[in-house]
Amino acid sequence: MSGDLKWNKIMGACLGTAFVILVVQQVSGMVYHTKQPEKMGYFVDAPEESAGAEPAALPMKPPSRAARPATRSTPAARTASVRT
Repeated sequence: MSGDLKWNKIMGACLGTAFVILVVQQVSGMVYHTKQPEKMGYFVDAPEESAGAEPAALPMKPPSRAARPATRSTPAARTASVRT
């Protein structure tokens, strides 16, 4: 008989857990209720974009020497540079 009640216990535990989670969610929503502010905090003055205009090209400068990827060398060249 205990084998028949195994799945009932598992489903009861799952439903009980879900019920507790929902109750805690509702209670915490009532306790920590936030109101919308009457007006927004600050205004951001952004320029308007025209519908057909292309975005302005930003000036590009070449990357610095440190930002360039390292050149690939052969293992023999790396070994020769270490030995000298």
